[in-house]
Amino acid sequence: MKPELKNIIQYIIVFSCILFLGISNLNAQNSYKVIEDMLTEEQKQLLKKEKETIKENREKFKQGLTKEQIAILKDKTLSKDEIRKKLKSLFSKEQKEIIISQEKRLSRIRDDFRRTLTNDQVRQLREHSDKVQKTRDRGELRDSDRRESDRRETDQQ
Repeated sequence: MKPELKNIIQYIIVFSCILFLGISNLNAQNSYKVIEDMLTEEQKQLLKKEKETIKENREKFKQGLTKEQIAILKDKTLSKDEIRKKLKSLFSKEQKEIIISQEKRLSRIRDDFRRTLTNDQVRQLREHSDKVQKTRDRGELRDSDRRESDRRETDQQ
């Protein structure tokens, strides 16, 4: 696989996860309400529409996964990096094209949304983002922590 394509695929996967998890985490932390209050109705509708579209696209992509790719995703012994590397090596040409087109679409969406923000909204969002990052644990589970956490969940069941 070409290095440029690898970088694009990595960026798409990471950005999609960050966007989805970011929105989910904000909602879970009740921070989404704070951000939502800063936005106009048009901006709220744009975000809602895009969140639904991202969810639909993710589901369509998942439906196109092979049994081997699904098995990799379900393998609790693999780290996130190992999962990503194995999946990327198994992506078909069509899957790669879907990822690239989704990345381009997400980039356009981000740019369109940024253009709708006023200077005051940008300032408020930055302040809120800084506040949230200072109050939460910024580190993700390490690979060994992930495996241990998965083992504990399995043991409890």
